[in-house]
Amino acid sequence: KYHQVKFIERQKLTRLEKSVKRQLQKAQQSSQTSSQHSKLEQQLQSIAMDQLYIAFYPTNRKYMAIFAKGYDRLTYDENGRKRRRAAWDD
Repeated sequence: KYHQVKFIERQKLTRLEKSVKRQLQKAQQSSQTSSQHSKLEQQLQSIAMDQLYIAFYPTNRKYMAIFAKGYDRLTYDENGRKRRRAAWDD
């Protein structure tokens, strides 16, 4: 039922992951601060968790999208908290 939405979100996350990895690689080459490295590492971890959310979301429940419009992720708003709680509390 939600195959297309999940497919598009997987694609967006894959592109976002590549972008963050490139930024991390540039940051390592230019030897930027460790806070910059940790911020990028946290972003990668968040992307990985969202990929797991998409892959293992129960098929018998309504899917709650990760992205609002474009590449705006719903990670820290109320819908993001509901989405994570609903997926992992079962």
